[in-house]
Amino acid sequence: MRRAMTVLLTMALLASAPLGAPASATANDGCTKGNVEGFANGGIAIAKQNGTNGTAAAWENCQFRFYDDNGPTTPHVFTDEEYFLGGIFNWYTDADIEEFDLFPRPVAVSDFHLFENNLFWRETGGEWEELELTSAAVRGVYAPLFGEVFHVMAHTYHIFEPGSVNPGAYEWKWVIDAPWIPGPLVAGVGEVVIVDA
Repeated sequence: MRRAMTVLLTMALLASAPLGAPASATANDGCTKGNVEGFANGGIAIAKQNGTNGTAAAWENCQFRFYDDNGPTTPHVFTDEEYFLGGIFNWYTDADIEEFDLFPRPVAVSDFHLFENNLFWRETGGEWEELELTSAAVRGVYAPLFGEVFHVMAHTYHIFEPGSVNPGAYEWKWVIDAPWIPGPLVAGVGEVVIVDA
């Protein structure tokens, strides 16, 4: 239960962080396979880049975050010809590692892998379908936003390929589970609109 509170606090911090913006309704030149895979694996290092093209632009234009609170008034919009991604960062801070006695680092990494993340997707009003998630390697990352190094951090995501989703309105929900959470927890919900290119 104590870790569940940490997870919820982490999600609240992420929700306040400007790490993802709604995409425009036009195609984005940066939404290539290479750029989307780049920020899928590059994480915060990519998020902190500045720029209007390349991977930095892809971070802003080619994804939605599982902690976004996007509803009908501000859905994420992508075209049916671009790559885009849904993702979430999970980590333990130094304080978490100390509080939960997760030292040395391999113990924290092992405990970290007890989290189960699930992404469910459906056309609005349809049946939920679970999508496959990928997790980048657990790594240590300096996070300027929080002023510290997260020694145990991973990016969990799903990449949507061009043509994998037909134009229309969609809903998603992100569900997490772990031994210390009393049952699965719906940790994020939102909407995505796919338009013709």
